[in-house]
Amino acid sequence: MENLPKWSLVFCIFILLSACSSLHRKQEKAAKVFRFNSADGISSLDPIHAETEANVHIISQFYNGLFEYDENQHLQHCLAEAYDISPDGKTYTIALRKGVFFHDNPAFPEGKGREIRASDVVYSFRRLLNPASGSAGTWVFQDRVLQNAEGNPSDTCFMEIDDYAIKIYLQEPFVPFLQLLSMPFTYIVPEEAVKLYGDLRKKPVGSGAFIFEEWLEYNYMRMRKNPFYFKRNASGQQLPLIDVIEVSFMTDEHDAFKAFELKKIDFINSLTTEYINKIINKDGTINEEFESKYNVQKIPIINTEYIGILLDNKSYADNPNHPLLDVRIRKALNYMINREEVVEELRRNLGKPAHAGLIPPILTGDKNTVKGYHYDPKQAEELLEAAGYPKGKGLPEITLYTIPSAFYIAEYVQAKFRQFGVQSKIEVNNGPAQIGLINTGQAKIFRLRWLADYPDEENYLALFNSKNSPGPNKTRYVNLTYDSLYAKACAEKNDTLRKQLYRQMEQLMIDDAPVLPIYYDEALQLTQKKITGQLLGGAYNFKLEKIDINEK
Repeated sequence: MENLPKWSLVFCIFILLSACSSLHRKQEKAAKVFRFNSADGISSLDPIHAETEANVHIISQFYNGLFEYDENQHLQHCLAEAYDISPDGKTYTIALRKGVFFHDNPAFPEGKGREIRASDVVYSFRRLLNPASGSAGTWVFQDRVLQNAEGNPSDTCFMEIDDYAIKIYLQEPFVPFLQLLSMPFTYIVPEEAVKLYGDLRKKPVGSGAFIFEEWLEYNYMRMRKNPFYFKRNASGQQLPLIDVIEVSFMTDEHDAFKAFELKKIDFINSLTTEYINKIINKDGTINEEFESKYNVQKIPIINTEYIGILLDNKSYADNPNHPLLDVRIRKALNYMINREEVVEELRRNLGKPAHAGLIPPILTGDKNTVKGYHYDPKQAEELLEAAGYPKGKGLPEITLYTIPSAFYIAEYVQAKFRQFGVQSKIEVNNGPAQIGLINTGQAKIFRLRWLADYPDEENYLALFNSKNSPGPNKTRYVNLTYDSLYAKACAEKNDTLRKQLYRQMEQLMIDDAPVLPIYYDEALQLTQKKITGQLLGGAYNFKLEKIDINEK
């Protein structure tokens, strides 16, 4: 195998995939089959483990939540049919859509999926909150729903009114609460399936547009359309429009791109510099060759790429005076990054330099009120010297953790650090392993992105609320003033006043420098010409129910 040319490995991979699904294809010669690659790998098909983008993209095909966002980032009803909020903002009454069924599965009598009821919503939400679940998503409800005398979620925070209605009681008003109910963590699952399988990691049972068929871990996944799906498109067509989804898990971007060129997969994104430079001209326009062969789209998304720094003192027990715990060092690292250079040279103007905090302008509009970091070698050097490390002398070597698709960012950051005497090495892991290292405090400085769960600035600011650690607060940032402003903002009904509080919080966090924002993202998406419909949206919007395949 070592003597085979690199591209031939792609054929080997797809021979394997073809063998896995040959029986299906003989039976479905005319089926509309959509194929894509998930480079970062997935760790679970259970909604309570929908922590990584890769997990979410797959899980969202199998399940539904009470609410969802459309392609224009407007909140829509999904399993919920109607809702009411009490005047004090602490009681939510939600009526469920009738006639929505779980997928057929051995978990149910005679293998027939049953109708979703209010008890399923209550069960799913309580399961998410249960510490035994090991979910990273408990923060969605923790400290928000009604608490008992011990400060834990009350047994009555979620209540079934009848088969088609529930009440949710909050401890304090939380204005974006309905948006939380669109998150994949909150997707609805049947208790019978959890009891049968133990968890839903490899046996997803939901009500989504697609039904799970098989998963050969690290190699191949297949799902088929749900013939009883409750949704229709604007033209009245039954959704989904395609019959089958097949997913590969090639980690090498060259293999994945070759597979796309060979029309073995229908969609590709998460492209690195090499391919961005081929597809996009220096002036930011699309290369005519690619535009003539494929559907090429540049889509603004609610995502910021950044470097995070762990601030938990307990994780530095071997060196309680570690330089990364010094705000002067963290600010110096920020001033070392030339964000314009990243966007212009590495990404051909795909995205915008992150000079004004972490929250992308697609959410905030004018960000001039938040002062971030620009490339400033003089400031970087002065801060290093003030911290006792002139020209980086005496600083311990830093290990920068990243994933394969973001290796080029890590390489750039490493090179810029080196210019100032800051030595670093890069450790590359797949997505689930990267998150594991971050969650356990082993990764002290790491590349991450935050692709918004829902289009509200609060979703970014929640990353730095100390109550969200463990959880989305990966840097384990703690600032009591910040926490107080966060609580105040979440209860503020006046949009103007709430946004003012948001700006205060973001500036406070940026001044403490737990992160190095790099750029506000745009997605470069390529699909085969036969594919119609938009795949990606601003936030976690990757439901494939509306796309279609038109063979010529």
